[in-house]
Amino acid sequence: MQGRSFSVFAKLSSWTLAFGLVLGSSNLLAQVAIDQDSKAEVPDLSVVEGVDQPALVVSLSGIGGIRDGLLYVSEAVGQPAVGGMFAGMANIYTAGIDPERPIGITVNVVDGEMVPVLMLPSDDIKMFLKNIEAQTGPAEALESDPDTLVITAGPSLLYIKQKGKWAFASSNRDAVKEPANDPAALLGNLPEIYDIAVRLNVQAISPEQRNAFIENLKRGFDQGMARRGGEEMDNAREMAERSLQQIQDQIAFTDTLLVGFAIQPERERLFFDIVSTAVEGSELAETYANTMSLPSKFASVISSDAAMYYHASTSISPQAVEQAEASIEQSLQAMQAQLDKDQRMGDIQKEELMLLVRRFVDLTVDTMKQGKLDIGMQLDLSGDQPSLKGGAVVADGAEIERMVKELAGKVANDPRAPKFTFNESKYKEVDLHSIVIEINDDKAQKTLGPKFVIKLGTSADALYYAAGNDPEATLKKLIDSSSEDADGAKRPLGQMYVSVLPFAKAVGKQVSNPVVDAVIDSANNSEQTDRVLILTNMIPRGQSNRIIVGEGVLRSVGAGIEAAKRQGAGRAEF
Repeated sequence: MQGRSFSVFAKLSSWTLAFGLVLGSSNLLAQVAIDQDSKAEVPDLSVVEGVDQPALVVSLSGIGGIRDGLLYVSEAVGQPAVGGMFAGMANIYTAGIDPERPIGITVNVVDGEMVPVLMLPSDDIKMFLKNIEAQTGPAEALESDPDTLVITAGPSLLYIKQKGKWAFASSNRDAVKEPANDPAALLGNLPEIYDIAVRLNVQAISPEQRNAFIENLKRGFDQGMARRGGEEMDNAREMAERSLQQIQDQIAFTDTLLVGFAIQPERERLFFDIVSTAVEGSELAETYANTMSLPSKFASVISSDAAMYYHASTSISPQAVEQAEASIEQSLQAMQAQLDKDQRMGDIQKEELMLLVRRFVDLTVDTMKQGKLDIGMQLDLSGDQPSLKGGAVVADGAEIERMVKELAGKVANDPRAPKFTFNESKYKEVDLHSIVIEINDDKAQKTLGPKFVIKLGTSADALYYAAGNDPEATLKKLIDSSSEDADGAKRPLGQMYVSVLPFAKAVGKQVSNPVVDAVIDSANNSEQTDRVLILTNMIPRGQSNRIIVGEGVLRSVGAGIEAAKRQGAGRAEF
């Protein structure tokens, strides 16, 4: 099938829904308080009018910007000497290059060959070449074209030509004969947003080259299969063929792919982007067009006071459901193959496990076929016990209840099993149930207490859960908030948030360790920048994914490394 696409968050959420409906304990994604980037700035990936677009563009914001960014990061992680060394080398070896202007690389396809061209911001490239003469040898002018210089670059020659305030270099002489009039137009606004970015115009690569890439993947797969045999090989081959077809479809109907990285000292963070757009009129473009943020029953899990939270509420196109169903089926086949090889479980146990998993998967697929994914969870570590809450919209809440009851029946005679109580009460058309887990391990009791109580709520179309401190009150608040979401359409498709400090403190309760103490102290003084954020947003004919790391995370990592060094040095001296 053509143009299949399914958002990273939607894929992740479908599996969370399938295997975490009862315990709600996996796949933790969220939005961070360090910056509300719900509509994060992304570059314009459309073709610049009047500019011949290369197959590949690499953009560097400039020597000065990259130097300052690395100084910032190296200082934040407690290694300022590393950044200082780079800055010193940059100052020595880049004389003649304007540090405040961007650097670019373009790659064009010429007669089936990739031809790269380096674009340097320089008023006098000869100064730069003179500065690196010890490494490359002297630059010489061509007799037939005195404006073109040539130097040795490894086994090849590099041709260099000055044009205005730019210099162009390539191993292909023809590529610099008539260089671009406006290199900045080729880079677009990439240097303004990113320190380093790579933009691939997929459709500028010939079908023959794309097919060659797929053939290389197939050859690698066939070589791997040659080392296997029997039924295992048949299952792996079927899964690989489906995956290869999906890759081929994605390549055929992807217009542009961007990977970008930026360091922002003024905002105390760095971030990493993956952005893609689809060919106009393709099935992939239709899938993107039919994907949008929707109001959610579980928006209340979004809180910067949490240790972590995950939330996704999005429409799901029929194409995305089809792709997800195929992907899940592949994973189930792999799971079955692994179970078949497991000697620790009997055949009856294996069969029962797969039947249970199949029921979860069927419920997940049925839910997605309704055209919406709505799921959320939050973990709070501020109290005496961890507090977990969340839920998911499901196609059949009664099926969830039946599965949990069947599970309870299977473990009823095991004294170590949790104690289940069903239909204790009803709250706003939601049936309430309890699961009580006895905690016998002394270390675990420090965090969880002697008993850990999970409250479940099942309704016709939803599952709710809460655990830890006062779970029933927490569950009822979650149910109360399920109809209050005025900002749903403005929210990202998916969000992931993690804060370092609560987790470091939780570890500190279990162990006394100088490394943990150092991380806690650093995160505590980070002014709430000890956060990680992952966002998925829709853009015209495409999707953007952004990972943001706050400065406090870097400083906490650096503090832990330094404490570990001191601890190691102390042991060595002893």
